[in-house]
Amino acid sequence: MPIHLHTLPVKRTARFYTMGEPGIHIRHVWWCFHGYGQLATDFILPFSDFDDGKTLIIAPEGLSRFYLKAGTGQVGASWMTKEMREAEIMDYLHYFREVEKKLYASWMHSFQIHFLGFSQGCATVCRWLLHTTVAPAKLILWGGVFPHDWDFEKAAERLQGVPVYFVLGKEDRFITPEQLLSFIEMHKKYGFDMKPLFYEGGHEIKKEVLASLF
Repeated sequence: MPIHLHTLPVKRTARFYTMGEPGIHIRHVWWCFHGYGQLATDFILPFSDFDDGKTLIIAPEGLSRFYLKAGTGQVGASWMTKEMREAEIMDYLHYFREVEKKLYASWMHSFQIHFLGFSQGCATVCRWLLHTTVAPAKLILWGGVFPHDWDFEKAAERLQGVPVYFVLGKEDRFITPEQLLSFIEMHKKYGFDMKPLFYEGGHEIKKEVLASLF
């Protein structure tokens, strides 16, 4: 008896966290995407120092949550896996669009959008950058690289004149030499304005490094 695959769009509840009150006083909006196995409620905490009354920080959370150890205890989230990959990507892009509509899509005053992704969140933020229509002020990839299937031609247009910060701990073991070489080659090929930033430490967000980017 044959097995048939079926897909069906359904409604579900996503969650995201913010710091700062949306309004005409906001001059900077930061989209900050967590890494694999993290939760947005924890990931947003290091950004609290930069709530200056003019900044809105948005930290979405991956739609797929799971127990990190043995089916119990601490919970983490993931943006996607290889299973139904394209559908999961479209699901979270639609989710981000709804966040955008809810928070600032109707604003008429001038403000800047900044994009930051950490680890697995790097691929996520890159995809969102190409999906939203707001021009970026900067892109920060922290402990991660471009998605391999990114539309690099379109990205080169969107990122023309936009600084792309590559932030990496000197003891970070999640970025292989091969990934780093490929990443640098893509920067050169498409003319991205790469700004490397290395720090003492591993695969982690450090407040003092974060402060230099703000």
